[in-house]
Amino acid sequence: MTPWEYASRYLPVQVPRSQGLAEIYPIDISHYHLGAPTAAKDQILGAMSDHFASNQRKNASYRLTLRVNGLPVEFASRDELIPSLNAFWGKGTPEDCQIVLHLALTLGGIKPNQLQSWADTNLGLDCNGFVGNYLFHEVQQNGWQQAPGKTEIGPSTTIDEYFKRWVQDPILDLSHVMPGRMHLIVRVDDNGLVIPRCSGGKVGHIAITQPGESMNQSFVTDTMGFYDKETADLGMYNKFALRTVESGGPVKGVQKNWMVFVQPYKVKGVFEVRRDHIHMLDKVRIAPLRAGPG
Repeated sequence: MTPWEYASRYLPVQVPRSQGLAEIYPIDISHYHLGAPTAAKDQILGAMSDHFASNQRKNASYRLTLRVNGLPVEFASRDELIPSLNAFWGKGTPEDCQIVLHLALTLGGIKPNQLQSWADTNLGLDCNGFVGNYLFHEVQQNGWQQAPGKTEIGPSTTIDEYFKRWVQDPILDLSHVMPGRMHLIVRVDDNGLVIPRCSGGKVGHIAITQPGESMNQSFVTDTMGFYDKETADLGMYNKFALRTVESGGPVKGVQKNWMVFVQPYKVKGVFEVRRDHIHMLDKVRIAPLRAGPG
């Protein structure tokens, strides 16, 4: 599964109305979320606690059954559901998002016609939340219920650790990029150092490339297909570009971009880039992905 195929599992996630399959609600997890959760996280946590306490007083062996990826999954306690609350922190898998949305419907009092708005307000992905889940669950083939160990790379790992452990040597010359392979692209500071989370008021960022999608000479057009002078004036015309999959903010979450390499920066191996959907000038390093983390 490519990065965009994995991203498409968030766009939308399939949420069952109940344990049956009669009604399925497609809900997009399409917003960028960075930082602390909203109050809805504690509301869902409280509803989970009350539900298990009430039902297990009557029947100590009670299990809550939810449908995940179309299959019934039993949960014996509130604690077994807590990992799914990662969706409130921008770190959830597609399955985490399914579960939280199902709980919002069944325990949280959210009506079906409110569910997309509720998701937009409370759920989302940040950059390493998306890349980390893709690498850990899809590339490494860990099941959705498996969480990264303390020393493993996962959706909460700092970005500098990805660049230390998940890539081969950073690329110094764009002619060495192999578009058929996946690459990690990370934001760096003015000295060319990878920004782990925040540095000097700048937030770190990581993207992954979609294999096989590149342009040796980017051609910038407007929505009518004509030459777009404004975008070309930003240095995005007739340059090398790679298709990236990333959750880049500030509002829209996981998406595809054309990342245009505008020019080399003064630090060797650092490049100034702009994206077709995010025009801000960025400084990045790029390196090919390894088969697994070191």
